[in-house]
Amino acid sequence: MTEKEGVEVKKKVLSILTVVALLLSMVFVFSGCTKTIKLEDYVFIEVTGANGYGKATVEVDWDKIQMDFGDKVDNTDQASYCFSRYGDYTLSDAISEAVTYELSQYDRLSNGDTITMTWEPDVDKYLSAFDVELSYDDIEYTVEGLEEVSTFDAFSSIDVVFEGVSPDGYARISVNENSEFESYDFSIDKSHELSNGDTVKVMISEDAIIEHIEQYGSAPAESEKTYTVSNLEFYATKVAEINSDSLDKMKAQADDVHKSKIANWASPDTCKGATFVGTYFLSAKNMESESTKNILYLIYKIDVTTATESFSYYWYLKYENITVLPDGSVSIDYQDYEAPYASYFFGLSGEGFVKDDLCYEGYEKLDDLYNNCVTKVIDRYTCENTVK
Repeated sequence: MTEKEGVEVKKKVLSILTVVALLLSMVFVFSGCTKTIKLEDYVFIEVTGANGYGKATVEVDWDKIQMDFGDKVDNTDQASYCFSRYGDYTLSDAISEAVTYELSQYDRLSNGDTITMTWEPDVDKYLSAFDVELSYDDIEYTVEGLEEVSTFDAFSSIDVVFEGVSPDGYARISVNENSEFESYDFSIDKSHELSNGDTVKVMISEDAIIEHIEQYGSAPAESEKTYTVSNLEFYATKVAEINSDSLDKMKAQADDVHKSKIANWASPDTCKGATFVGTYFLSAKNMESESTKNILYLIYKIDVTTATESFSYYWYLKYENITVLPDGSVSIDYQDYEAPYASYFFGLSGEGFVKDDLCYEGYEKLDDLYNNCVTKVIDRYTCENTVK
């Protein structure tokens, strides 16, 4: 072989080796190529129902993913082990465990609304056994094609009734006989511990609305309505809220009670008179925490003349928890009162004092009455004092 022929042979060999190397590199590259699965291509979103009350559902076609990629994705040793031990475990099984998804809104949908589907992947945990990558772009879906339905005022057939005493009032719903809803179809966001002027929101359940659409072909124009609490009794917070007729009846009761006590004195004629001098009205600073919301003391000056002296002392009749009705009248049991009581059998006890070995129920000094009845609770009550 000549020198020239030898050079040509070497060139051919190098060319062949170059081609072989290129082919081998291509085989290596393509055999190791990772497949990418676009999950968004396998999603089906559907919105059904009436306009304004549409419900969205979403499905991922896992079977189609398995059909398209099950035989095309290389398995790691871990995947091969899983397949050998758990024969029904597939690529789509792993993907369905690796990703979760949700919609931005599922119900109360209207034509023109846009909802978004987002993904929450945990790829490393479930897909490490497969030589695969996932694409999971967010999906936006515009609602359309929902049926229009007629509307009506569902709240015209119910009454929201407020009862009790403010601030402990309560609300209940009364459904009229001609209503196409039941009372349990409605709910109230706050039904207890109500005061006049509070607002409550009444809502119709979505299940009841959808059932009404299916049965009657119409829907409430509004699914909720706000009501203002009114017409509750309330605890009086000042004397001016007690009408004059009720106050006169309490004074009359005080006169009768005092007369009955004087009648039991050893010498009733020593009492020369009982003069009404005013009131102490106590109102709780915290109505919610105090069981006694208000206290009214009717204060009297009692004049006494005995064989040895003349003196005066102070006595009261007490009422508690006086409520005012919506019409301005007062709700009170005139027989439910308290008055000072004292005993002198084994020494003096109770609210009283002793003169000439006789026990008198009440207080020698007005300041003493005030301190015992008002000052002791002034941290919890405000006091309106009209005593002259």
